[in-house]
Amino acid sequence: MKTLEDWYRHLEEHPDDWECRLVLADWLDDQGLDVLAAGQRWQAREHARPMGGTHWYNAEHYRAGKDQLPPGPEDLPRETFLAMKQPPEERREGRADWNAWWRQCSCMAQAERALAEALHVTGYPAVPKAPGRKEVTSGLAAGDEGGVVR
Repeated sequence: MKTLEDWYRHLEEHPDDWECRLVLADWLDDQGLDVLAAGQRWQAREHARPMGGTHWYNAEHYRAGKDQLPPGPEDLPRETFLAMKQPPEERREGRADWNAWWRQCSCMAQAERALAEALHVTGYPAVPKAPGRKEVTSGLAAGDEGGVVR
């Protein structure tokens, strides 16, 4: 894949392609986009992805009202969720779908950029594990937010 748009087109069709995210992270490193690269490595390690490509949820608030459902791949640690900033172009459009429960972006690239920037601020915390949510063990150690993947 030659452009970031190519990578996101693939991930929109295959959002659970964790190995692709690791390759994308290396590609992002080569482009000098270290924060985005570290975010992709965290997503691969934690098996995290935005719901529908655009939504992240605050597991603490969202799941509490849903009969204590286990975290899903779109649920984020509270401190990371709260550190997410709404992309400037979405603020200009007056989007109001940023609240205590969810963050909705216009596309996957925006959602994952907002996550990467929040992770950079909050130190790449682990997500509580639940059934169906596995860790990637090849090449990533717990707490490794941006090291070289071999």
